[in-house]
Amino acid sequence: MPITTDKINTFLKILFIVLAAFVGFVVILIGALIFIEHWSFNWPSDEAAIRSFQENRVLYERVVAMVHEDRLRGFIPQHGAYLNPEWGSPNQPNSQVKNMPLARFDEYKAIFRTLGVHDGIIVGPSGDEEIRFEISSIGLLAVGPGSYKGISYKPNLRYYDIVTSLEDKDLPKKGNAVASGCYYRRIDSDWYVYRWEFD
Repeated sequence: MPITTDKINTFLKILFIVLAAFVGFVVILIGALIFIEHWSFNWPSDEAAIRSFQENRVLYERVVAMVHEDRLRGFIPQHGAYLNPEWGSPNQPNSQVKNMPLARFDEYKAIFRTLGVHDGIIVGPSGDEEIRFEISSIGLLAVGPGSYKGISYKPNLRYYDIVTSLEDKDLPKKGNAVASGCYYRRIDSDWYVYRWEFD
Protein backbone atom coordinates (compact mmCIF):
# COMPACT_ATOMS: atom_id res chain seq x y z
CA MET A 1 0.00 0.00 0.00
CA PRO A 2 1.61 3.28 -1.08
CA ILE A 3 2.46 5.93 1.51
CA THR A 4 0.69 9.09 0.46
CA THR A 5 1.40 12.66 1.39
CA ASP A 6 -1.83 12.77 3.41
CA LYS A 7 -0.74 9.78 5.48
CA ILE A 8 2.64 11.33 6.12
CA ASN A 9 1.02 14.60 7.20
CA THR A 10 -1.41 12.76 9.47
CA PHE A 11 1.45 10.82 11.03
CA LEU A 12 3.45 13.99 11.57
CA LYS A 13 0.46 15.70 13.19
CA ILE A 14 -0.05 12.79 15.56
CA LEU A 15 3.67 12.73 16.35
CA PHE A 16 3.62 16.47 17.03
CA ILE A 17 0.63 16.13 19.38
CA VAL A 18 2.30 13.26 21.27
CA LEU A 19 5.58 15.18 21.60
CA ALA A 20 3.76 18.35 22.70
CA ALA A 21 1.84 16.41 25.34
CA PHE A 22 5.07 14.82 26.58
CA VAL A 23 6.86 18.18 26.76
CA GLY A 24 3.87 19.66 28.58
CA PHE A 25 3.92 16.82 31.09
CA VAL A 26 7.64 17.31 31.70
CA VAL A 27 7.19 21.06 32.20
CA ILE A 28 4.35 20.48 34.69
CA LEU A 29 6.40 17.85 36.53
CA ILE A 30 9.42 20.17 36.78
CA GLY A 31 7.17 23.00 37.97
CA ALA A 32 5.62 20.78 40.63
CA LEU A 33 9.04 19.68 41.86
CA ILE A 34 10.22 23.29 42.05
CA PHE A 35 7.03 24.23 43.92
CA ILE A 36 7.50 21.41 46.42
CA GLU A 37 11.16 22.31 46.86
CA HIS A 38 10.21 25.95 47.41
CA TRP A 39 7.90 24.94 50.23
CA SER A 40 10.10 22.23 51.73
CA PHE A 41 12.66 23.70 54.06
CA ASN A 42 14.99 22.11 56.54
CA TRP A 43 12.89 20.55 59.32
CA PRO A 44 14.66 21.23 62.65
CA SER A 45 14.49 18.96 65.67
CA ASP A 46 12.82 20.35 68.79
CA GLU A 47 16.22 20.74 70.41
CA ALA A 48 17.67 22.61 67.42
CA ALA A 49 14.70 25.00 67.36
CA ILE A 50 14.99 25.65 71.10
CA ARG A 51 18.73 26.20 70.86
CA SER A 52 18.26 28.67 67.99
CA PHE A 53 15.65 30.54 70.00
CA GLN A 54 17.90 30.76 73.05
CA GLU A 55 20.77 32.07 70.93
CA ASN A 56 18.57 34.74 69.34
CA ARG A 57 16.09 35.49 72.09
CA VAL A 58 16.80 39.22 72.05
CA LEU A 59 15.70 39.43 68.41
CA TYR A 60 12.56 37.38 68.98
CA GLU A 61 11.61 39.65 71.86
CA ARG A 62 12.39 42.68 69.71
CA VAL A 63 9.87 41.52 67.09
CA VAL A 64 7.20 41.02 69.77
CA ALA A 65 7.79 44.58 70.97
CA MET A 66 7.62 45.89 67.38
CA VAL A 67 4.37 44.02 66.70
CA HIS A 68 2.83 45.59 69.79
CA GLU A 69 4.12 49.05 68.85
CA ASP A 70 2.82 48.70 65.28
CA ARG A 71 -0.45 47.10 66.37
CA LEU A 72 -0.20 44.55 63.59
CA ARG A 73 -3.15 42.54 64.78
CA GLY A 74 -6.20 43.94 63.14
CA PHE A 75 -4.90 44.09 59.55
CA ILE A 76 -7.07 41.01 58.96
CA PRO A 77 -8.99 40.68 62.24
CA GLN A 78 -10.87 37.53 61.38
CA HIS A 79 -7.72 35.60 60.55
CA GLY A 80 -4.93 37.54 62.25
CA ALA A 81 -2.38 39.74 60.47
CA TYR A 82 0.22 38.30 58.11
CA LEU A 83 3.56 39.97 57.53
CA ASN A 84 5.87 38.28 55.05
CA PRO A 85 9.33 39.57 54.12
CA GLU A 86 8.81 38.69 50.44
CA TRP A 87 5.08 39.10 49.79
CA GLY A 88 4.37 42.77 49.27
CA SER A 89 5.91 45.87 50.76
CA PRO A 90 4.54 49.12 52.20
CA ASN A 91 4.73 50.94 48.85
CA GLN A 92 2.62 48.38 46.95
CA PRO A 93 -1.17 48.75 46.53
CA ASN A 94 -3.25 46.52 48.80
CA SER A 95 -0.21 45.55 50.86
CA GLN A 96 -1.05 44.31 54.33
CA VAL A 97 1.67 46.61 55.69
CA LYS A 98 0.93 49.58 53.42
CA ASN A 99 0.83 52.07 56.31
CA MET A 100 4.20 51.01 57.68
CA PRO A 101 7.25 53.21 57.00
CA LEU A 102 9.75 51.52 54.68
CA ALA A 103 12.52 51.74 57.29
CA ARG A 104 10.33 49.82 59.74
CA PHE A 105 9.45 47.18 57.15
CA ASP A 106 13.14 46.76 56.35
CA GLU A 107 13.85 46.27 60.06
CA TYR A 108 11.39 43.37 60.14
CA LYS A 109 12.95 41.83 57.03
CA ALA A 110 16.48 42.12 58.43
CA ILE A 111 15.46 40.35 61.64
CA PHE A 112 13.63 37.63 59.68
CA ARG A 113 16.76 36.97 57.64
CA THR A 114 18.92 36.77 60.77
CA LEU A 115 16.49 34.38 62.47
CA GLY A 116 16.02 32.23 59.38
CA VAL A 117 12.29 32.90 59.36
CA HIS A 118 11.10 31.81 55.91
CA ASP A 119 7.43 32.76 55.92
CA GLY A 120 7.35 35.80 58.16
CA ILE A 121 5.13 35.98 61.22
CA ILE A 122 1.48 35.38 61.92
CA VAL A 123 -0.16 37.57 64.54
CA GLY A 124 -3.30 36.20 66.13
CA PRO A 125 -6.48 38.27 66.42
CA SER A 126 -7.19 40.37 69.48
CA GLY A 127 -8.23 38.30 72.47
CA ASP A 128 -6.15 35.31 71.39
CA GLU A 129 -2.71 36.79 71.01
CA GLU A 130 -0.10 34.66 69.33
CA ILE A 131 2.93 35.55 67.25
CA ARG A 132 4.27 32.66 65.18
CA PHE A 133 7.71 32.73 63.61
CA GLU A 134 7.54 30.23 60.76
CA ILE A 135 10.95 28.59 60.48
CA SER A 136 10.22 25.48 58.46
CA SER A 137 7.52 24.01 56.24
CA ILE A 138 6.95 20.75 54.43
CA GLY A 139 4.42 19.66 51.82
CA LEU A 140 2.03 21.25 49.35
CA LEU A 141 1.08 23.98 51.75
CA ALA A 142 -1.18 25.87 49.38
CA VAL A 143 -3.60 22.94 49.15
CA GLY A 144 -2.47 20.51 51.87
CA PRO A 145 -1.42 18.32 53.37
CA GLY A 146 1.36 20.26 54.99
CA SER A 147 3.25 21.08 58.16
CA TYR A 148 4.74 24.19 59.71
CA LYS A 149 7.26 24.34 62.51
CA GLY A 150 8.60 27.36 64.31
CA ILE A 151 8.69 29.49 67.42
CA SER A 152 5.55 30.86 69.04
CA TYR A 153 5.01 33.65 71.52
CA LYS A 154 1.65 32.82 73.08
CA PRO A 155 0.58 34.15 76.48
CA ASN A 156 -2.16 32.26 78.29
CA LEU A 157 -1.80 29.05 76.30
CA ARG A 158 -4.15 26.38 77.65
CA TYR A 159 -2.25 23.61 79.41
CA TYR A 160 -3.93 20.84 77.42
CA ASP A 161 -2.47 22.23 74.17
CA ILE A 162 1.07 21.63 75.46
CA VAL A 163 2.98 18.45 74.61
CA THR A 164 6.37 17.17 75.71
CA SER A 165 7.61 16.41 72.19
CA LEU A 166 6.77 17.42 68.62
CA GLU A 167 8.18 14.25 67.08
CA ASP A 168 5.81 12.17 64.94
CA LYS A 169 5.85 9.24 67.34
CA ASP A 170 4.73 11.40 70.27
CA LEU A 171 1.76 13.17 68.65
CA PRO A 172 -1.85 12.05 68.05
CA LYS A 173 -2.39 10.12 64.83
CA LYS A 174 -5.00 9.98 62.12
CA GLY A 175 -4.25 6.78 60.30
CA ASN A 176 -0.48 6.68 59.85
CA ALA A 177 -0.04 10.46 59.83
CA VAL A 178 0.04 13.06 62.59
CA ALA A 179 -3.49 14.36 63.20
CA SER A 180 -4.35 17.89 62.10
CA GLY A 181 -3.91 20.52 64.77
CA CYS A 182 -1.40 22.85 66.36
CA TYR A 183 0.91 21.40 69.02
CA TYR A 184 3.16 23.33 71.39
CA ARG A 185 6.26 22.37 73.36
CA ARG A 186 7.15 24.90 76.02
CA ILE A 187 10.55 26.56 76.02
CA ASP A 188 9.88 28.87 78.97
CA SER A 189 7.36 31.47 80.15
CA ASP A 190 5.27 32.39 77.06
CA TRP A 191 7.60 30.92 74.44
CA TYR A 192 7.07 27.61 72.62
CA VAL A 193 8.19 25.52 69.70
CA TYR A 194 5.05 24.82 67.70
CA ARG A 195 4.08 22.37 64.98
CA TRP A 196 0.99 22.93 62.86
CA GLU A 197 -0.38 20.01 60.85
CA PHE A 198 -3.22 20.33 58.35
CA ASP A 199 -4.71 18.30 55.53
